[in-house]
Amino acid sequence: MGKPPSKTLIIITIIVLLLGSAWNIGSRLFFPRATLQSLLQHGIRAYRTGAIDQALAHFQDASQKAPNDASIHYMQAQSYEAMGREDDAIEHYRKTIELDARLSAPHYNLAVIYNRRKDYPAAETELRRAILIQPGFLGASLMLGGILHEQEKYEDAVTVLKKLLTARNLDRSFEIKARHMLAKAYLAQDETQQARAQWEKILRLDFTNQEAIDQLAKTR
Repeated sequence: MGKPPSKTLIIITIIVLLLGSAWNIGSRLFFPRATLQSLLQHGIRAYRTGAIDQALAHFQDASQKAPNDASIHYMQAQSYEAMGREDDAIEHYRKTIELDARLSAPHYNLAVIYNRRKDYPAAETELRRAILIQPGFLGASLMLGGILHEQEKYEDAVTVLKKLLTARNLDRSFEIKARHMLAKAYLAQDETQQARAQWEKILRLDFTNQEAIDQLAKTR
């Protein structure tokens, strides 16, 4: 049999173990693990500066701490979309909706992806859901007008855009876009005078608008 360890070695071992325990306790006290809030803050900061990979990593860590937080899934979806990983983005937008059905933004984001893919019926569905949740979502209404036009649903496009233009305090550039869309929807139905009326209104908003000038010249 070997010699038993000396008292000196035992004491040294105990000291090492005690020091190790003290370090572990101290590190937890003075260097705490990242909190959920700090992970989100770091993730948002990274996202805003264009460091999307870092942002996603922070949001994924945050999701491990709070797997049923809709806002975290939304930020993961935003990150995936910024990286061009649309299927992953769709998955997390869907998860966001599942966790909080009151949100209109993920429906709009899904519509943007489907529009890029030229899946106009799917985009229309998501936009209508977004507007149902948030009737004053003007960006969704404007996009819906364009999506309906792409599907040759011109009457529906006119209805949506006319309603949009009744909103108060529209931004001038936004109103011009909506009136251009409305004019094109009228023109697609051979309602030339209605289209001209929209281009004339555009020129009252911006007398230098070249598209309106050209269209009025063409439709005399």
